[in-house]
Amino acid sequence: MNKCDVIKRLKRMEHEECQIVKLEAKIVGKCKKYFQNLAAIKGILNRKTYALSIYKEDLENLKRYNEELEKLLEEKQANVSKMQEQIQKLETELEEQEKKYLETMMKMDQVRQLKELTETYINLQALPDHVQGMTLKDTVEGKEWEHFCISMAEHTEEEREGILTKLIQHQSAYKEQWHKLILGEVREDNQTS
Repeated sequence: MNKCDVIKRLKRMEHEECQIVKLEAKIVGKCKKYFQNLAAIKGILNRKTYALSIYKEDLENLKRYNEELEKLLEEKQANVSKMQEQIQKLETELEEQEKKYLETMMKMDQVRQLKELTETYINLQALPDHVQGMTLKDTVEGKEWEHFCISMAEHTEEEREGILTKLIQHQSAYKEQWHKLILGEVREDNQTS
């Protein structure tokens, strides 16, 4: 091998070494850029992970809040159902009271008419324990008030009817109506108690 060949070879080696250094510089630049990109991606990933954890926490809070709202809604619906039942019950009671009131008013009107026609006055508040009142009877001197008080517990139904018939016998046209009013009231109260 001669000198020329050695020099050529050395120059080629130097040239290849320069090429290797350039290549190394390129690789180092690319590695640097790669690691910068990797660091940027890790930063973005960390920020996104943090944001995701906040979203998850918010989602859990919303789920709990939704569950609380559903529970509250169920309680309110149960309360509404109870109130509707109470309203229905109160409406039924009101209807019954109105019906009883109308019946009482009709009975009172009938009693008032009978009182005026027969001149016999019954204390309805004494019923059903007593038939108490007064009647206007014709006597030799004119008309006279006769008081009466019949204890319903001391007499049988036949005895009560007999006493009542004796009291209002002079008003036979209205006898049946008085019987129905007074004895009907007593029978109704005896059946309910």
